[in-house]
Amino acid sequence: MRPCRPSCVSTPRQGTSAPRPWGGAGTWSSFGICKRELNAVAIAEAIHASSSLTYLSLRNNNIGDLGAWALAAGVAASSSLTYLSLRNNNIGDWGAKALAAGVASSSSLADFDLQWNNIGDAGAKAIAEAGFSGAVQQRSQQPKANRP
Repeated sequence: MRPCRPSCVSTPRQGTSAPRPWGGAGTWSSFGICKRELNAVAIAEAIHASSSLTYLSLRNNNIGDLGAWALAAGVAASSSLTYLSLRNNNIGDWGAKALAAGVASSSSLADFDLQWNNIGDAGAKAIAEAGFSGAVQQRSQQPKANRP
């Protein structure tokens, strides 16, 4: 994975100092990547393996439906992830349905952001049934001032 511009990479939360975002003692509790190519399967495995990752932002990465499907398994298995942003990732109904199953199975996820994707009624319904009705907002519903 290529390094991100400093403005796109989340910094560790206060009180953490490890140089790696996942794995090992003293790891970061938050991490974000944006506008980069990434391997969603590797990210899903890292989510699953981490016992300390609580905040993950993968916005603007063009993850798509297949990437969302891969991430769903990691989210479902995580016992620490409390926030996930997949904003503006070209995710459609199929990816949203897979994510809905993952977030519904998660024991820790409390906040989930899927805004600015290509999710239709079927995907939005699945996400709402998983308990995250506010996670999906269509592009046409976004005020112009709030668009990326």
